[in-house]
Amino acid sequence: MPPATALQFFRKRQTIDNLVMERPQSLTIFRECVRKALIAIERRIEMLQQSYYGPQKNLEREIKRWLGPLSIVLNEFRISYLLCRTQLDDVVYKKKRSEGDPTLIVDFNKDAAKIVLDIVERVCDYLKTGFGDIIKDLKMIAEYMFKYCRSFSDTEGDSYLETAVNYERQRKEFSQAIHFNLDDIVNMAEQFETKGMRVHELGFVARNLAEKCNATHAPFLVIIPQAFENLKNAVAGIRRWLDADEVYADFIKYDIDELEKKRETQEKDTREMQVKCSNSDHKVKTAKRLLADITAEVKSFENRETILMKERIDAQAQIKDVVDLVEIKTFRREEVKHRSEEMTGYELENFKLLEREIVDLNDRKPVLVKKLDDINRKLDMIAERRETMNKREQEVSNAKSEVKKVKRDFRQREVELERLDFNLGRLKEILRYKTSPEVLKKIFHGMPLTARHVANKGKRPIMDKLERSCRLAAAHIENDWAKLYRALPFHPPRGHETVSNDIDEIGREFMRTLNEEMSRQSLTRWRRMHTRACVDDLKKALLSVKRKDIVDLIEEDIIKRASKPSIPSPAFRTVRFPKLKT
Repeated sequence: MPPATALQFFRKRQTIDNLVMERPQSLTIFRECVRKALIAIERRIEMLQQSYYGPQKNLEREIKRWLGPLSIVLNEFRISYLLCRTQLDDVVYKKKRSEGDPTLIVDFNKDAAKIVLDIVERVCDYLKTGFGDIIKDLKMIAEYMFKYCRSFSDTEGDSYLETAVNYERQRKEFSQAIHFNLDDIVNMAEQFETKGMRVHELGFVARNLAEKCNATHAPFLVIIPQAFENLKNAVAGIRRWLDADEVYADFIKYDIDELEKKRETQEKDTREMQVKCSNSDHKVKTAKRLLADITAEVKSFENRETILMKERIDAQAQIKDVVDLVEIKTFRREEVKHRSEEMTGYELENFKLLEREIVDLNDRKPVLVKKLDDINRKLDMIAERRETMNKREQEVSNAKSEVKKVKRDFRQREVELERLDFNLGRLKEILRYKTSPEVLKKIFHGMPLTARHVANKGKRPIMDKLERSCRLAAAHIENDWAKLYRALPFHPPRGHETVSNDIDEIGREFMRTLNEEMSRQSLTRWRRMHTRACVDDLKKALLSVKRKDIVDLIEEDIIKRASKPSIPSPAFRTVRFPKLKT
């Protein structure tokens, strides 16, 4: 006989009864087991209805058949509405007395009372015991459904997880509705026996049947039809739950496809906004540099401007003096002209001297005007540069406002991209849980669905010699990280083009970070791609790019670590008390 294998577990067909001792082989098989169990339960409900109403299953005829004796008893005992079983206590008492004392005068219809009491006893017994096995089986199936047909989500979540959130709410509503319908069967019996019940407290089927049969004064006659309706509602609820669970994984796939498309668009927008943000930063830096240049230029003109202002005032005063002198001397010349015939030789000589002075002053005036124009032109140039400086200040302010807005928009797109990544990861995780048979195994054994990372909990991460050396190299390599990456060995070998692509990718992804982060990422990638990475390879590469200073730092760190004594941690904490002074 060949040895038994684990495959025998999967060769047999599972039923709902096997799930107590073993896990479902898959969700598909589990749903098939539940559907078969529901078909069997529906047959049992049908047989129970036939046993209660007969093979004809004519509810109205049965109820009307019971209404005759019931009306006689209610009229004899003056009961308008039979809402509670305790209302028949007098009937029970008189019936027992008449059976115990044959000589007692019977003033009521004994046969009708017996029929009514039998009906009431039968209804209460069916509600408490007749439906018990079916209710138990349906509750067991509902528990299995709630246990294995999971959504792996919460009832609250992101709008991108709407399918998972809605299914989680839906499965809880299904579970509550199924248990409500099943518990209501027993509750109706207890309510009829204790507090009493009215027709409007029952369901639609029972109310409609009571109105058809004119039995609204005796609600207990339609309790059994309502109980059967509750069982059918529970079965229908489980079937709807199965249908929803069957298409749940497909809807999650559709959501994943839609989110991936949306993520591609969002990633493209984020990259464009990142470029725009970089351009805005460059624009701000350029505007600041131009502003600094023109500010320094305007500042260098301050002393010169003061001198020019004084020179302009002096030039204006000189021009005014020249104009005044010309006017005065011209006036004097005109006065002298009137008495030119009477002038002496001395006065004539003075007259000629006056004319020469007027000519000299007229010749001097254009020179002074030209000098004033030059001064004004220089002052206008300084004012123009100052106005340009003000414009540059406004440009810097506008550029800062623009870069602030662009960075805010870029951050919003980054946050939206992170949100998409997170929700996409959650949906993929849900799909993996929903389609993996291993998850059913973990659920059956009560194991966590995800690994619990308890190793090295509460302790500092362990750093080996190569990790420390890589950190030292990343901290001091600065702009030579690309040269170092080209000089590092790889096993399996990587071509020159592949190494160049790695450097371009690192520079593109971490363009907004410091050189230390870029070098750290390059060394991390080297350790991942080089299966034989060691400290010696790193030191040789550093020497080849002429960075012996980093090699010295690495060797110094290794020596320092080696000289440090290794003290094992104690198994328990020792508390040391100070010595008491005596």
